[in-house]
Amino acid sequence: MNIFQKCISLFIAVMTVFAAQAKNYEVASPSGDLRAVVSVTNSGTTLSVFAGETEVLAPSPISITIKENNESRTKVLWGMNSKQPKVRRSFVDEMIPAPVYKRFQVKDRYNQMVLSSGKQGLVVRAYDDGIAYRLTYKSNIPYTVYNEQADFTFPADYPMYASYVKRGDDGDFESQYINSFENTYEHESITKFKSSRLLFLPVLVELPHGMKVCITEADLDNYPGMYLVGGGDTPVLTSHFAPVPKTTVQGGHNMLQKFVTSREEYIARDANAQLPWRVIAVAGNDAELAASDIVFRLGKPLRIADTSWIKPGK
Repeated sequence: MNIFQKCISLFIAVMTVFAAQAKNYEVASPSGDLRAVVSVTNSGTTLSVFAGETEVLAPSPISITIKENNESRTKVLWGMNSKQPKVRRSFVDEMIPAPVYKRFQVKDRYNQMVLSSGKQGLVVRAYDDGIAYRLTYKSNIPYTVYNEQADFTFPADYPMYASYVKRGDDGDFESQYINSFENTYEHESITKFKSSRLLFLPVLVELPHGMKVCITEADLDNYPGMYLVGGGDTPVLTSHFAPVPKTTVQGGHNMLQKFVTSREEYIARDANAQLPWRVIAVAGNDAELAASDIVFRLGKPLRIADTSWIKPGK
């Protein structure tokens, strides 16, 4: 090998290492106690959460697979080959009117970080009681969502409260989609849950020293609800979504239900520019978790102009 070839080989090796290095973007809650770290590399994007020096959520992959309706192939965003994004930061401190909630008004206070690269975006909000993120895609062309990766990786195999869907056969997710989202909660470590059964939200993970982490979602619009799947060798909760129904038949009690007989290959079509929020609520104890308003804050603004006629109560 001559000197020129050696230089080329060294250059390629250096560029390969550089490309693999992560670029980290961090946003902290107003109190500074909670932090979210987004790590972007050529091989993928992950999100981590810290409470002080405690790692609450280990690096967890984020991506979405879409196809614009004039394209022939799907593409993965915030996954493989993500470009280094632009960053915008903002701070919000305001009150949200809540005429039909458990409070008359709700304080909405957070730091926000928006990462964008071309049409794709990632919005991360850091509240004092949790972290939330959502993927965005802005295009003049309607698009189809084929899959979303929203995994939650924990530093250790912590105990978890979670509920399986009540109906269906092990390993047959199609049969498990037909459920009423009602069941008792199991209490096991994350890896002990069956990978053949779907879990519905929310799930509650118990960290050391009484800390609680609640995984849920908010602001779904024209998008399927997220299931999670546990089990396996590592403490990871993997996202799962029911594909869009293609054909249905009428049936069930008094013929009041529609049963899916076939499904499309995708989970959402003509989806909104903003996808649902993925929520990681963090609390030091049960009382703090019960008092959290994070899901309410992440919902769309009230669309009823005149609320004077509403009388909330039991």
